[in-house]
Amino acid sequence: MKLIPIKIMSLIELGLQGNSILLLLDKANERVLPINIGWPETRAIIMAIEKIASPRPLTHHILNEIINRLGAKIDQVVIDDLKKNTFHAKLYLSKKLQKIIIDCRPSDALALIAGTEKPLFIADWIMEKAAQSNPLTPEDIKKLGARNAKQTLKELELTETDIKNLSALLETARQREKKETNEDPPSV
Repeated sequence: MKLIPIKIMSLIELGLQGNSILLLLDKANERVLPINIGWPETRAIIMAIEKIASPRPLTHHILNEIINRLGAKIDQVVIDDLKKNTFHAKLYLSKKLQKIIIDCRPSDALALIAGTEKPLFIADWIMEKAAQSNPLTPEDIKKLGARNAKQTLKELELTETDIKNLSALLETARQREKKETNEDPPSV
């Protein structure tokens, strides 16, 4: 499996039922992969990126602490599968000479490595299947990537063209999800 390095481009809070769109960008800035994530994961990723302290440890804090106390470290995260419109990831850990691979949701793994320099990869076939050509200009990417995570989409001072590009990107993702859901209904 060929892996492509990717990075978190932005996290856009939609305000609809607490969901957000996580935009992952390949390092060449050519393709963008939108992933719909829930509010708890959004909050965890924002807090990690913004280095916002919590009065009590959150789940990703606890897991990081467990990993560290057991003498292990996180090496990388790989988004390695897409089944029934759901992305799957692996968290790669190491402890001395031992390698440990843990199945997880991409959003949970990203909460663990957000705000760090840990590498993030995606299988090339997933990018081919689910990513879209990047409709955003380098200026758009800079605006989205540099924004404070607490801002809303309206506060980004995006132009009408910026908003049209983002809307088209999200609509394409929604249509793809709708088509895949209709073609491959979830098993009961």
